[in-house]
Amino acid sequence: MFEEILDSYFRKTPFETGISEIDNLFNRGITKGSLITIAGRQGVGKTSFAISICNHLLEKDMKVRYFELKRCRSLVERQFIYVKSQIEGVGCASEFPCHEWEKITETMAYYDNKETFKLVCKTNITIDEIEQKVKEEQPDVVFIDAVQFLELPQAPDSVEAINIAVKKIKRIAAENNLIVVLIYQLADIKYPISDDLSDVKFSELKDGKLFVKDLSEVLFCIKNAGVYSILDKNNQKQTFLMRNISILKNEFGFDIPCRYVLKNGHFIAEREIEELLEKEEDEKSVNKTKKKSKKK
Repeated sequence: MFEEILDSYFRKTPFETGISEIDNLFNRGITKGSLITIAGRQGVGKTSFAISICNHLLEKDMKVRYFELKRCRSLVERQFIYVKSQIEGVGCASEFPCHEWEKITETMAYYDNKETFKLVCKTNITIDEIEQKVKEEQPDVVFIDAVQFLELPQAPDSVEAINIAVKKIKRIAAENNLIVVLIYQLADIKYPISDDLSDVKFSELKDGKLFVKDLSEVLFCIKNAGVYSILDKNNQKQTFLMRNISILKNEFGFDIPCRYVLKNGHFIAEREIEELLEKEEDEKSVNKTKKKSKKK
């Protein structure tokens, strides 16, 4: 009996984002059966944040299914490659440079050989179809990007339809002992409050006007926060986009805004960016030295 309890415990490996600053807030993770939402306006990095989390979970050998409901497969695969490979100066919609082809092919091979990962690209997929795949494949974590593009049930309005859909998704998470991560685009919603999502309280997001009534246990609200500029070792100015991530954990939990630098699709804590840039400069110097020695 005790072996079964221990086995059950280890199957419920806590969910982590891979960002220690965030994971520490949840006492080393979020248990299975939870529903997590990543919300924000268009273009703030919701999908990049989700892919970063997905990559971290794959490194922990967790079984992940990623449902993309809007974009074509080639664009989504490109964004996965972009975030994973960390190619400098290239956006997920840009052509990859020829000199980085080795890194790109390595990243492609990584996903191709990762048996615990599956990307499903299908528009107008129903919740019943997702549930069927979940029961057949038994993943640890499911990503749905984005919930608005599900084939929604009939309801008096779109908000109520999403409420019904989220309730069904929560049931799937609980009954199948998995975590579901919903990506939710806030761009088309008119707010009775300011644009500053870091000031939005969980209760306001739950009232149905801003979000869904039956919201997830954890909510990440991503918001534009201007730019971050720094001088590197060569006294060259580098500029990055800044993001605020407000982390809200149910109405009795916490609301903590955290500032991050968005670099090549990765969210890096503001206090860590200088150290990271120094490390990258050192690596570039080592690589240059190696190339010169090979030429000789």
